[in-house]
Amino acid sequence: MLRFYRYGLPVSLLSLACSPFALAEEAAGAHELGQITVSATRAHSTVAETPQKVLIISREEIEEQLAISNDPGQVLSSLIPSYSPSRQKLSNAGESFRGRSPLFMIDGVPQSNPLRDSARDSYTIDLSMVERIEVIYGASAEHGLGATGGIINYITRRADTGTINQQASVSLTSDDDFDSDGQGHKVDYSISGQKGDWDYLGAISQQKRGVFYDGNDQLVGIAYPGELQNSTSYDVMGRVGYWIDDNQNVELMLNHFELEGEGDYVPVPGNRDEGIPTRARPGDPVGDPGFNKVTTASFSYSHADWFGNKADVQLYSQQFRAQFATTPFFPYVDSAGNDQLDQTRNESDKIGAKFTLTRNGLLNNRLGITTGLDLLQDETNQDLVHTGRTYVPETQYRNYAPFLQGRFKLTDKLNLNAGARYEKAKLKVDTYSTIDRTNVVKEPLNNSLRTQRGLKRAAVESCLDGQGGSLS
Repeated sequence: MLRFYRYGLPVSLLSLACSPFALAEEAAGAHELGQITVSATRAHSTVAETPQKVLIISREEIEEQLAISNDPGQVLSSLIPSYSPSRQKLSNAGESFRGRSPLFMIDGVPQSNPLRDSARDSYTIDLSMVERIEVIYGASAEHGLGATGGIINYITRRADTGTINQQASVSLTSDDDFDSDGQGHKVDYSISGQKGDWDYLGAISQQKRGVFYDGNDQLVGIAYPGELQNSTSYDVMGRVGYWIDDNQNVELMLNHFELEGEGDYVPVPGNRDEGIPTRARPGDPVGDPGFNKVTTASFSYSHADWFGNKADVQLYSQQFRAQFATTPFFPYVDSAGNDQLDQTRNESDKIGAKFTLTRNGLLNNRLGITTGLDLLQDETNQDLVHTGRTYVPETQYRNYAPFLQGRFKLTDKLNLNAGARYEKAKLKVDTYSTIDRTNVVKEPLNNSLRTQRGLKRAAVESCLDGQGGSLS
């Protein structure tokens, strides 16, 4: 089966619309989502069974919002009432879920970096690769650290039924006409299918965003730490699954995402007292554009009836690279004797495993128990791009976390839920030398405790030095 889609996006003064018969056929078969198992609950509970407030965002809802805004943060804030409005930056710093930080996941793989929070967790996958979004409200430790506000779990697309299915879409955006610098486009293509015990999916997406305009038709300002506007991104995803028998399934997923600014504009400072906002104009900004480059791989095994239990095993790895815009905190003198400003780059590599075992139907079908073990190793360093200086040395974080959850049915309408999780973490930091704004090297520290304190002190000193302050 071959399908081609061309979606028209409403723009400021121009609207495109095209509805081929395949799109009409798809709409005719549309129906409401049935009872969905929420994988983010670990026990694979349905929405009706979990005591937490759960919101399921369907693919159709995601596409409706993408027709209005191509900003992933704006899509979330429109569909999740408790999610703060997007700042349309390359960073999701300052955005919150119920006033706190959410834990972003892709098919259960945590996107946060426990050692260096780059505030880029929500920009690690293109929404065209997402089948639905599971949102769990409230602080949770089901998947470890980071979910003080809740959990936002992106469930990636699966293979469609049939031997072969192809879908393609093209969208164009502009502020008023297609000759302006606000012009953008997005192209998506996917192929999937099932053959015997195998299923497969391959998808690719490429997007270019132009500059943004406000309601007065003025350019929106360009600022640190980087912008979604005037950027290019692409995402490539592959998935293959095999059914060993009716109860056992293995699956491999690989996703690579890149988002990078194009660096064609510079800020025009505003004046708060006079009510003049910061603007932008064409120019060559100092330093290299910021970017996100994330590769996520996941291998999953599921057994629906392992000695009466449901068993799930997931092994994953992620390579995360984030480059930040130039700041005044890291000056240096180049070979020509000129003062220059440096910028930092975060490099994080993590591997992990999740083992989950669920048993229902105990005590006359009143008790259900879920237990398991989570393992994580994260290695992170942060350097200065142009001078190769170490800002944060290579640091290794290892975490072991067994957990136990239980659900007891008191009556037909009342359940008692409880759980416990034990976290054991180990942090390893080698001896290192700190830097300051004049590139003076301080004496190495000799033990792990002083090393960690020196690391924090160095970061604070760098910020204060850039602002003319000091740390006593």
